[in-house]
Amino acid sequence: SYQDFRAVTPIAKAGNSPCVVRAMVTRLIATDKLVAEVSDNTGTVTVIFLKYNRYHTTFLRVKRWVVLSGKIENGKMFHPKILEQNEIGVLKPIYSGKTNKKLIMKAIDSLSDSDDPVPYEVIEKRKLQTLAETFKAMYFPRDPSDIERARWRLAYTELYAEMKAVRDHRDMKGVALRFDEDEVDDFIMNLPYNLTSGQYLAIYDILRDLKSSVPMRRLVIGDVGSGKTEVAIVAIHTVVKTGCRVLYLCPTEILAIQTYQRLAKAFAGFAYVALYTADEKVKQAAPDIYVGTHALLFKDWEYHNVGLVVVDEQHKFGVRQRDKLIPYPECNLLEMTATPIPRTYAMTMQNMMDISIIDELPHEKNVKTELITNKSDYERVINIAKLEVAKGNQVLVVYPSVESEQAKMKSATKAYKYWFSVFGDKAELMYGKVQNKEAVLKRFMQGQTSVLVSTSAVEVGIDVPKLTVCIVVNAERFGLAQLHQIRGRVGRRGDESYFFAICKNTKSIDRLRHLERVDNGFDLADIDLMIRGFGQFSGEMQTGHIFRFFKLTDLDITEAVKEDLSFLSLGRGGSKTQIS
Repeated sequence: SYQDFRAVTPIAKAGNSPCVVRAMVTRLIATDKLVAEVSDNTGTVTVIFLKYNRYHTTFLRVKRWVVLSGKIENGKMFHPKILEQNEIGVLKPIYSGKTNKKLIMKAIDSLSDSDDPVPYEVIEKRKLQTLAETFKAMYFPRDPSDIERARWRLAYTELYAEMKAVRDHRDMKGVALRFDEDEVDDFIMNLPYNLTSGQYLAIYDILRDLKSSVPMRRLVIGDVGSGKTEVAIVAIHTVVKTGCRVLYLCPTEILAIQTYQRLAKAFAGFAYVALYTADEKVKQAAPDIYVGTHALLFKDWEYHNVGLVVVDEQHKFGVRQRDKLIPYPECNLLEMTATPIPRTYAMTMQNMMDISIIDELPHEKNVKTELITNKSDYERVINIAKLEVAKGNQVLVVYPSVESEQAKMKSATKAYKYWFSVFGDKAELMYGKVQNKEAVLKRFMQGQTSVLVSTSAVEVGIDVPKLTVCIVVNAERFGLAQLHQIRGRVGRRGDESYFFAICKNTKSIDRLRHLERVDNGFDLADIDLMIRGFGQFSGEMQTGHIFRFFKLTDLDITEAVKEDLSFLSLGRGGSKTQIS
């Protein structure tokens, strides 16, 4: 941002907004604080410095004209900036710390054409400023138009570098897999469930990618319960049939165990499926399908002949983690998510990533979402939980931590005592490091227990048909994506269900209200994007405003970059396919 020292405002017209005034010092009192009266021909204002030094007394002298920048309130200016001669009439950048103009100019003057990621042909075509000219305009502008021209150039440069990285990947050569489509159709026809049209379209996209010589980089976006895993099963079967292996990465041990059990059942007699977690290692050599947690990233052997990497709940992993699992660049990557993180959604909006959207559910959901902010509503929530348990249904209670020393935040272990007092041995406690979590989860999934008190370890992966109530305590400690994932555990068979988000921080109420009115992950990603910003398209930052100058609304810059990348591709004998 900038301070505008160009226009001088008469004191009488200054109002209560920041301004620059030019006035004469008519009175000065220096005691424990410095008080001066300054006047122009329209009025007088009292200037007050609660702390001052020789610098202030040098400039503020009776009968001396001074130029001050600050805010006048009730005829007073507290701690205004005293402008020196070279600051008057200019736009001055605001820095977060101390700066040295000479060092800035030295750095700008040292820039050369080789520092610019935008090639010379494009600079000439668009008549762009050089980087040195751009930074001079940004740091030492003459007027606002200098700033906007410089911002456009820097925004263009940022987006060009990112989109160029994406295009370079698309130019990479991979290995086209050969498979019998009739065999794929037979496998789908013999599945114990019917696929939705959205699932069929996603499978078609994946099969087309696998046949291509360009390595697949596809994201399947589908709401919680839309059947993304079923799509992955078809892709895995197709790849294994070609003689290649598959790596399947899960964010939690609970999800890895359930996915392993599901794939082992689906591919019984066809493929060897192995589980690999921190506690469970592969006991036999050369599995066809590895299913595991982050432990897959830190194995002590090399993966060979891998045709497909599947990343489940991709919003739980960083870019570097996902890339580390890909054994070689030409390997195919299939990612799945219910709530895209802002970085991924930004890519989607810019058409810079291959995506498939599953926009329907196998079962219509009937989940009532309510934000609980008053303690007077707690008893009503508990009574609904009791009523559902009495019907033979189940309840999930989620806390943000296992142990907590914060006064306003309860932990799962301490709160479990309360739930046990209400439901007795029908309630069990589970969290990431509990030793018997597989047994606890199994009892809950089989209906042997009615209430599961847990941390966000259950955010992904549990599929309990009779789960009709979910209560999240200290919901303000969770992101919208997490809460939507947890909500997705409820009412998966279409029964009337309840999702209660208990918020104990009034500052988070507006953010959490979005859950009451938005019930699909794609719309929540849009909201998340506006709240959190977006990261790099090809880099490692997932969220935060990593682009300093480019904004998602800069559609003219986006179109310019696309056009110029196609121009370069054609001019250098590249592919004629435009990025769109």
